[in-house]
Amino acid sequence: GSRFTVFLSKLCVILFATILYYGFVMISLVIGSVLMNVMLPDGLAGVNLVQGALMQSFFMQFGMPVTLSELVYELFFVVMMFSILSTFVMLDRSKKIWGMVMGALYGIGTIVLFLFTKSLFLYQDEVFFVNWAFVLGVTIVSTLLSAYLLNKKVSI
Repeated sequence: GSRFTVFLSKLCVILFATILYYGFVMISLVIGSVLMNVMLPDGLAGVNLVQGALMQSFFMQFGMPVTLSELVYELFFVVMMFSILSTFVMLDRSKKIWGMVMGALYGIGTIVLFLFTKSLFLYQDEVFFVNWAFVLGVTIVSTLLSAYLLNKKVSI
């Protein structure tokens, strides 16, 4: 219904803000690269400063996807985080104190499950599938639970 449309519109705003953030970082890296090439003597600056910064910096790899598949995964991760937060809010709105406790337990449970998936000793392709299964599974469960609570339990 219209309540779930509000949920989806908030999700779209968060996704748009995330994409804008990634775009702003990329534009900043390109501008910085151009400035470095203009200011430094020829041959002193590397040819691919942006690519080198993305590939060799731990912080940049953590906060900025290097490949298209990483970008898609991080966007789905943002969707998952939004749905977990929405589930917490809907549980809180539906039952007050008990809802807050249930929401906190749900959030802690997903964190524990996430840490468990990160502690597995797997091959690289298996890590890929486990990460995607976790993100998609938690997103589906959280979104369905949020939709149910939004339509049946929460009064606005």
